Amino acid sequence: MRFAAAGLAALALATPASAMPVATFLAKIDTLMKEGQLATMTSDAALVKKELQDDAAALRAERLAAAQAGKAPPYCPDPQAAQPTGAEIILGLKQIPQAEQGKIEVKDALRAYLAKRFPCTK
Repeated sequence: MRFAAAGLAALALATPASAMPVATFLAKIDTLMKEGQLATMTSDAALVKKELQDDAAALRAERLAAAQAGKAPPYCPDPQAAQPTGAEIILGLKQIPQAEQGKIEVKDALRAYLAKRFPCTK
């Protein structure tokens, strides 16, 4: 089970459908984790993977564009710091109150997670 969770978390970091609510994303993750290793071959595994990859890429582009425009970026990763793992991101998303999970898109929740993990101190 631990290996399956780590595999699914890595998968999640690897590839968003457009505007997926956190509640939907976490429900898919929970289902995949219950299904174990074979779940990595399902369309839902590809979907959650793509959701995180696309959202992370969009947030990176957003951060770089803000910096280039002389505006404050939403988060400031330390180039020397380790990148968050899929499991850490999922845990961060699970900390959003359940009543709010259906109202927040994964991209927005990921932005808030990254801002908390990598605050801008300048």
